Amino acid sequence: MSSVIDSLEKLPALDVLLATLLYLMSRDTHTPNLALSQSIITHLEILKNHPDCSSPVLRKAGKRLSKRWNSALQAQQLVSGATGQITKLNTLRKVH
Repeated sequence: MSSVIDSLEKLPALDVLLATLLYLMSRDTHTPNLALSQSIITHLEILKNHPDCSSPVLRKAGKRLSKRWNSALQAQQLVSGATGQITKLNTLRKVH
């Protein structure tokens, strides 16, 4: 997604990008949330389109992981939405 790269003032160095991705992914295992997942997806998009990333393996990994994290984000959003609806219903039951 070149629009992610186009929207950045300055691209991070490739090693900084990889270190950030590893950190974000490790944080997600401890405290998964929608914002963190979205940040990981954005960083993966940058990785797969980064002009300094000449490794086909890294580009392919970025592409595959981006799809995986997008699917995970969609699942999180569904669960989050369902949880929000249950909370609203429980609140209504307490009122009546």
